[in-house]
Amino acid sequence: MTVYAIQQPTTRRAGVVIPAFDFSTAEKFGDVKVLVPNGRGVLTPDLLIKHLHEQLNEFDPLYDYIIPAGDYSVCFLVGMMLGKTGFVRILRWIPAAQTYQPLTLDIRS
Repeated sequence: MTVYAIQQPTTRRAGVVIPAFDFSTAEKFGDVKVLVPNGRGVLTPDLLIKHLHEQLNEFDPLYDYIIPAGDYSVCFLVGMMLGKTGFVRILRWIPAAQTYQPLTLDIRS
């Protein structure tokens, strides 16, 4: 199983760029793979789409998860690409519990 984090947003602390999110708690659902490094976005949509197709080549909706983190337009694009299956499993962050909740989004009904 693989957990595909769409993007790893960054922040600055003391002038140093660091990851804004810690995806380590998602590792209980599979190996975490970041699809788009921060800074790459929709400025070059054709290259981004090609890159996402390559990164999602082995995505299996029965076993893998998506973490919808990062630029909303990139998240939307990934959703469109994976929408062909009719369903996708995501991990939703629950701040109060400091954990991810698995959720299946199924549009086939």
